[in-house]
Parts: sequence; C-alpha cells; structure tokens
Amino acid sequence: LKNRWQVELLAAVLDDRAERLWQVRWPRRAGILFGSESDGLGAEWLCLCDQRVTIPMAPGIDSLNLGGAAGIFFYEMKR
Repeated sequence: LKNRWQVELLAAVLDDRAERLWQVRWPRRAGILFGSESDGLGAEWLCLCDQRVTIPMAPGIDSLNLGGAAGIFFYEMKR
C-alpha cells in the first residue's frame, strides 16, 4: 500500500504521546491499522506506520470496543 499507492498508514493506539484524533491532518490516501482490544498493534505493525493516533480517554477508561473505535476513526476521517 505504501509503495505502490502512496498510502500513509496510521496506527490506532492507546498512547498519550500520540496525536489526538481530532488534530489529524488526514493524508489524501490513508490506511488505519487497528490492533486487538486486549493487546493493540504489535511492534512489527507499528514500525510500518507513518503516524500514531489516539482517541483520548477519560480517567479510568483504558480502551474502547474495536468496532466502536473504528467507527469513531472513520467518522473523523470523513468529517
């Protein structure tokens, strides 16, 4: 995807240092990688990504359902 079609890959992560979802300047061609709800993306996938993006969570909440998180990402991507 990156080489053939110039797709920029964004990693959906739980990391306070990652860019906030609403601050992302979406590239013309973007691919979003989501990891499992329990483990997230593995290191081999993270190293392929151009950006790390997070949905900030309220204190005491550590994750979202994967389908819910994907819906929020896709909404923001098209907003």
